[in-house]
Amino acid sequence: MYTFNGIGTTLYGRRERQPDGSHVATKWVVLFFFPVLPLRSYRVWPQGTEYKFLRTVEYYRLEPQRLSWRQVLNWYLLTGCLGPIMLYAFGGGLLIWAWQSWR
Repeated sequence: MYTFNGIGTTLYGRRERQPDGSHVATKWVVLFFFPVLPLRSYRVWPQGTEYKFLRTVEYYRLEPQRLSWRQVLNWYLLTGCLGPIMLYAFGGGLLIWAWQSWR
């Protein structure tokens, strides 16, 4: 998984947690860190953390699984409901401010 300036692929989500510390996460294609397209789900086991200069590197063991549609649908429902509200609240205010300052 790799992202450059928020564009690439990454894991999001923590579902079906187990006592051994593992959970299910979904690999997404991201655009500006915003999940757009789900690719595959994985069972994830944390393997440790390494501290390097100005960043932290986390290591995981991954086991491929079928796509977790519950996780995907939850994400789309969340963004489908909250996305327009946030866009109206923040984007609408910004547009009004820009219009008033332009006039």
